[in-house]
Amino acid sequence: MVLRKKTDPGTTGGRDAILARVANPVCYNCRDPFENGDNLKPLSRLTCPRCSTRQVVPARIDQFVLERELGKGGMGTTYRAFDTSLHRNVAIKLISDLHAGHSSIEDIIREARRAAALSHPIIVPVYSIGSVQGMPFIVMELLSDQPLSRQVSKGIPIEEEFALQTGLAIARALASAAEAGILHLDIKPANILHDRFGVAKLIDFGLACHLNENRSDMRGTCLYMAPERLRERTQDFRSDQYSLGLTLWHALAGKVPLDAENLPLLIDRILTVAPPLLSEVRAGLNRWTVGLVHQMIAHKPEERYQSYEDLIWAFEFVLNDLREAASPHSP
Repeated sequence: MVLRKKTDPGTTGGRDAILARVANPVCYNCRDPFENGDNLKPLSRLTCPRCSTRQVVPARIDQFVLERELGKGGMGTTYRAFDTSLHRNVAIKLISDLHAGHSSIEDIIREARRAAALSHPIIVPVYSIGSVQGMPFIVMELLSDQPLSRQVSKGIPIEEEFALQTGLAIARALASAAEAGILHLDIKPANILHDRFGVAKLIDFGLACHLNENRSDMRGTCLYMAPERLRERTQDFRSDQYSLGLTLWHALAGKVPLDAENLPLLIDRILTVAPPLLSEVRAGLNRWTVGLVHQMIAHKPEERYQSYEDLIWAFEFVLNDLREAASPHSP
């Protein structure tokens, strides 16, 4: 992780912190002290010589001790950290050097403010925002489980009811965001996490925009982007619905919906080819599940569900049918 010094530490409206060394750093796995640890660069990558665990050198930002890397995204790197003031574990997202331009800083601040303004149990809460060496960081709730992307990346289809429960939870969160006038615009497996109880959580509002905002760019993960965003560069709540549907297709099938050798070919496939019918890729799925997902990923927005109320009702109907079919008392 490389931080680029900026001349405007007031970007986030507060005091600019320093990325400091942690005295006597140890391996987060085996707790063995690092040799010459005080000379290691904070957040630099290394492998523990004792247990061979790959990790980063711990670092401190004010009261937060960054212990290990959780993952990387288009906007930055997220770390597990310990808040020494409140004695709790948190997640901290730092902007990356590759996205150190002014627009990316604005995106990070926008993400924090929009996510903090949304109060919903499925949307991961933002605790605070700060600045370290001129770069903003976001302090968020730490979830103990893995993102959906780590499950689907193994190529193993996830359990049908679990996928539907996840879809229902995210649909409710998106409905709440839409009521506040906000579109997410980056729904994908990596932005859906589950807590230790298996409850889905939605993260990363870095690309979010207002419902009335006419955004002309194509930022986002192309594979899950709705055709109208690629073709006309317009979007509404049905664009988020499409992305959620394609995420569920990927999770249920255990394989990517569409593939291509390069980005232009992938865009062309998204615009001209529909993903295969789920029932042809994975046998045994409930017919209503297949119908639900494919209506969500219809090429034309007017062929998808026309309100979140309808979409949520459809999820509840399919889940109820699935449970009745599995009931020992069902005919």
